[in-house]
Amino acid sequence: MAGAAGVGLLALIYLLFATPVYLISSKVTVAPVKMPGVQLNNPGENTPVSENFLNTQAELMTSTPTLALAINAPGVDGMKILSKVDDRLAYLKKNVTVEVGKKVDIITVSLEASNPVEGATLVNAIVNAYISYQSSQMRKSTGEVIGVLRKELDDLNSQLEKKNQSLYEFRKQHNTMTLGD
Repeated sequence: MAGAAGVGLLALIYLLFATPVYLISSKVTVAPVKMPGVQLNNPGENTPVSENFLNTQAELMTSTPTLALAINAPGVDGMKILSKVDDRLAYLKKNVTVEVGKKVDIITVSLEASNPVEGATLVNAIVNAYISYQSSQMRKSTGEVIGVLRKELDDLNSQLEKKNQSLYEFRKQHNTMTLGD
């Protein structure tokens, strides 16, 4: 009985002096983006989404560009939980966990922190950085697609102009007229 009381007393002392650690998580729904009106594959051809899409997105959550954006987010610089950390990027890569949901398009971003408010701010900064990074990548990709489509349109317009010129020359040579002439 005295042994159990001693263990209970030690547990109570530990709880009084131990710093609590909170697990902060954020769930993010992730899906590939499809641009309406733009079909990059052959009509009727189904292009399956990569089975590793969610795993790739999970890796992007803890990638250097995403975490660098999170570190520079408003409110992160003065955090107590990062005050004694020399290499913040390495700290986040080591301590942020990302899990891909089973049978759902959800990725969970988690961090253990002694301050739940700062931990939540940091996890939210990582999620927002991921969204921002993905948005900038999408804008870049969309710009590249638009560039390719514009070049193709210019090429087709040039071909059309040449065909119209050939038709005009043919009609002129063979004395044929159209209703519009």
